[in-house]
Amino acid sequence: LLKQVTAEATDGSQLTIEAKVFIVAAGAIESTRLLLLLNRQNSELISRKSDSLGRYFHDHLSCVVADLKVTDRLALNRMVGFKFESNGAMRNTRFELHPDTRLRATVRPCFAHVAFEEGEGGFNALRNCFRALQKRQLPSLAVVSRLLLDLPWLVHAIWWRFIEKRLLYPKGARVQLHMVIEQEPITQNGITLSDEKTDPFKQPMAEIHWTVTQTDRQNMHKAVAALRATWDRSALGRVSELEVKPASEIENGMEECGGIFHPGGSTRMGHTAESGVVDKDLCVFAVPNVRVVSTSVLPTGGGANPTMTLLMLAVRCVDDVVLKLQRSND
Repeated sequence: LLKQVTAEATDGSQLTIEAKVFIVAAGAIESTRLLLLLNRQNSELISRKSDSLGRYFHDHLSCVVADLKVTDRLALNRMVGFKFESNGAMRNTRFELHPDTRLRATVRPCFAHVAFEEGEGGFNALRNCFRALQKRQLPSLAVVSRLLLDLPWLVHAIWWRFIEKRLLYPKGARVQLHMVIEQEPITQNGITLSDEKTDPFKQPMAEIHWTVTQTDRQNMHKAVAALRATWDRSALGRVSELEVKPASEIENGMEECGGIFHPGGSTRMGHTAESGVVDKDLCVFAVPNVRVVSTSVLPTGGGANPTMTLLMLAVRCVDDVVLKLQRSND
């Protein structure tokens, strides 16, 4: 069991804490680094039964997969344009696999959404105007001039904001389809301790070894093909046509995205110490009074952002810790 942790500041001052339970919640990459350091400092205690620590690193892959050839721009805007909620939040429509679809047997978890390229028109000028006001500055003359030139669009956009409850696509903006897909977790993708780079405390930094595999590329193409077939049969197909980008362009987009900051897998959850780093209660198998609250415990990426899942895991973890500490004190 871990008995105490000593924290050190850059000025050399230290703080030592003794506790019954320690929770590592420093983000996916840093949490993995801390466990790698703990492992190294204690005779490879964590990795003794499993080589999972630091491996199976994955992220969501995202890229533009198609341009939309729109025949009825306003109709499309009403269907999938960014929507303003009653609380002022703005949401976009996501296209996901149905829970019961047969496609789940062949297509990795994924989602798609429609977005637009902003350009230099009234929308961009309006956004720059708001940014200036947020900084308590007056908008530049160029921004004001651009707004005046696109005054008809601006008036129309205000109407859409309050009547249609949608963000009006900028005039002439290019409308595109983005696909986000789960990456295959493989042992070759992972996090290690650097042999050269150190932090201010002379501890090795984390190094990420990550690549997009041929399987990832094939999964993306399957997802795009499935969505295109559905799109063509739906009401969306009557107001727009998907012009899917060449396979090489999609694959280059996957490589260039570098992931979208949804890292996971490198302290993966498992049923046993041989299959993972932490158990279902987020306890490190080798050091059971250490828990990891991070997306790094997720064995796979799933088809959605991991933030809410992480929050639910955190709440469950705290409830469990409190309950067990209460029982131990009774």
